[in-house]
Amino acid sequence: MLCLNPFLCQLNCTTDGQFTHQQLDNTYFETESFTLMWQGKLYNVQQLKELLDSSDVNKKDYSIERTILALFSKFNTSLFGKLRGKFAIVIWDKVNETLYGARDHFGIESLYYVEENNRFYATNFKRKIKDMIHFRTTVDTRALQHYFTFQYVPEPLTLIENYYKLQAGHYFIKRTKEPLKIAAYFIPKFSKSDTKQDCKIDEIRQALVEAISERIPREKQIGTFLSGGIDSTIITAIAQRINPNIKAYTIGFSEAGYSEVKLAARTAKSLGIEHQSIMITPEKFIESLPAIVYHLEDPLADPSAIPLYIGCQEVAAEVDILLSGEGADEMFGGYEIYREHRSLKLFNYVPSLLQDSLLQLSKRMPTGTKGKSFLYRGLTPLKNRYLGNAKIFTEQEKSTLLHNYCPNHKSQDWTKELFDQVEHKHPTEQMQFIDWYTWLPGDILFKASRLSQVSGISIRLPFVDRKIFDIASQLTVEDKITRQHTKAILREAAKGIIPDHVLEEKKRGFPVPLKKWLRHDLYIWANRQIKYAKTDQFINKNYALHLLREHSRGKHDHSRKLWTIIIFNMWYEMVIEESNLLEEPWRLSLH
Repeated sequence: MLCLNPFLCQLNCTTDGQFTHQQLDNTYFETESFTLMWQGKLYNVQQLKELLDSSDVNKKDYSIERTILALFSKFNTSLFGKLRGKFAIVIWDKVNETLYGARDHFGIESLYYVEENNRFYATNFKRKIKDMIHFRTTVDTRALQHYFTFQYVPEPLTLIENYYKLQAGHYFIKRTKEPLKIAAYFIPKFSKSDTKQDCKIDEIRQALVEAISERIPREKQIGTFLSGGIDSTIITAIAQRINPNIKAYTIGFSEAGYSEVKLAARTAKSLGIEHQSIMITPEKFIESLPAIVYHLEDPLADPSAIPLYIGCQEVAAEVDILLSGEGADEMFGGYEIYREHRSLKLFNYVPSLLQDSLLQLSKRMPTGTKGKSFLYRGLTPLKNRYLGNAKIFTEQEKSTLLHNYCPNHKSQDWTKELFDQVEHKHPTEQMQFIDWYTWLPGDILFKASRLSQVSGISIRLPFVDRKIFDIASQLTVEDKITRQHTKAILREAAKGIIPDHVLEEKKRGFPVPLKKWLRHDLYIWANRQIKYAKTDQFINKNYALHLLREHSRGKHDHSRKLWTIIIFNMWYEMVIEESNLLEEPWRLSLH
């Protein structure tokens, strides 16, 4: 089943609203008043049909597209908040000569737009615009600085100048000869609830069963990505009760400490599920890179994107739909850094006169010195140091790395507006809020959605659901974080559903042996990628190679910094220079 449905629409703003469209893979639907293009999946179609007017006598037989347009004529932009699922939608109102676009609540699907030469373009695949308008693309240097902080470009920016990405939970309105209007239809917020914990646990279980049931039609072959953690295990266990014929897949590495295959196999055996492991070598890792960089379109330096892509490619011939546990950590407080406030409490007792001296001392400590990070974090306000789940280069490091660094484009300024909205919230909730707006759509959901689509498979994410969010947003910090665990209440909800040995496992994330590989298997390859990349106008190659040498000698772990540089180099050559790296075999050779 091919899940890749690219669409492109063009609004000519120099005439009376002439609208041209391109029909690809059944993404185009038209009525007398509207034209619809969309990509996605809705999970509340029956509830939506109940909102149709009684005059729609054939509403039970309406397709999803006809339902969307019928409701849009009734609710206009208020409709977008009523849709539950993943979607990128563009609607042309023929009568009022107005173009509308919307992206799902959390940003699973992508929607790009460009205004160029008095024309407006909207698409779910950026390359469709580039192929059509043929103007030279240039790097947005402001976005480039943010990329080297976050390891992705925060929305609405992209790394190509004048190309923008509609933010999650937003819609746009574009009328000919009028400025583009963008507004939010969904703003994630924390809310208070007096519900007792037992009731919260029951709500979580019920919501998960509903979310999973909606995502696994019985006529399809279903698989799950099963790791050693509770997120994927609870999804797998519930899914098996609904469809006993599901298959479980685990991605692993042969390096010690970097694989959960044995733990996942034990879990699958306990659940009585067919299990298959997918092992990744350094060679396979590198061979996949050009395709990943090409298909993502935007640079993403998260190493876990590569095993995710390989996994999707491997299972595409066997299953139609893959269930995965992305989003659970952001919803239920699963990251260890969310517990940071506990270890930093002692700084509340440090006299204010001494705090500044200790902070200056931490800044003078050499990189890697024990206690340096602890002092810095304890003495620096959260809003001045937390930039989301991935922080790659500091501003000082970027000023050395980037030839065109501008001190006016600091990434902290990007997150300041978000912190202002939650300044009175608990530190854990502040970090969650930042991640909802940055890390979740920019990294986690983007790679899962895009890499599964180009693999010809549909990935479904039960935790990324409005019903789940409504419950999670009402949880207290104590529901999420305890002295022993993260995602505390989700662990309670999982009891009796998943094997006991999984409940006691600490969160491991999805570690890739990049640190080890860049010192050994990938060192020669990485040196070549940095040295010969055509990015000298942006990157200080001497500094980048210095980081590689330090890393190879074991002096510091620069693996994530190096990977961020390498991914940008490859992206620039493939997207801007339009080089075909597959025609240069030495670029993919490890020797």
